Amino acid sequence: MFPPIRAKANHSNLHIYFVKVVLIEEPKNCEGAVRYPQWNMQRLLFAWCSFAQMGQIKRIWPNVPWLFLYRDPVETIVSNLKDVPPWLLDNDRRVLASITGQSPDEVAEMPLEELCARTIGSLFSTAHRLANDNSMLLNYTQLSVPVISSVLRFFKVSPSAQELEKIEHGSRMYSKEASGSRSFVVDADAKQQLASDAVREAAVKWASEPYQLLEQKRLDQTNRFGE
Repeated sequence: MFPPIRAKANHSNLHIYFVKVVLIEEPKNCEGAVRYPQWNMQRLLFAWCSFAQMGQIKRIWPNVPWLFLYRDPVETIVSNLKDVPPWLLDNDRRVLASITGQSPDEVAEMPLEELCARTIGSLFSTAHRLANDNSMLLNYTQLSVPVISSVLRFFKVSPSAQELEKIEHGSRMYSKEASGSRSFVVDADAKQQLASDAVREAAVKWASEPYQLLEQKRLDQTNRFGE
């Protein structure tokens, strides 16, 4: 159902963070990845649903730091229904069946609102269960240049003043507009207003409790990261 994970188990400087599913490790140990020579690191991208394999990844690299970035489930569902991603439309339902704990036939019959909410809730639960001293939980509402700086420190990265200026400039741009011509606008209220009754009902039934548990664990981490 999931592609196999092949990796060496002795990466002392490996880092994991989840905006999408991303691995960062020493350049000499990874092929086909984007390199960051200034930090002696590089990144390797996995499919979004690969976070369901985080337990396996942690067994390979049990002491590796990782970050999970998440958002209010209603807003997340609205975003996914506005521009439906391939993973929600995949005709091979085995991956989503594995994530949601349902059969492929049951997944095939689900409304998109329910399928999205079940998947989000399952991934939130996975993050909550696996979060430990090597992890950082980050809510989308926290994103700012100071918080991004704290994330970099968490991964033992010390950006230069010039790099911080680039981060600040980039934070003003809409991340899904490659040209950089569109400014970022906070859209939480707009997404909440766009949410249908079906979206809200699905979020409450399958994603709200995992989200609240994740939020509580994030708050418990606050003192440790000094945010």
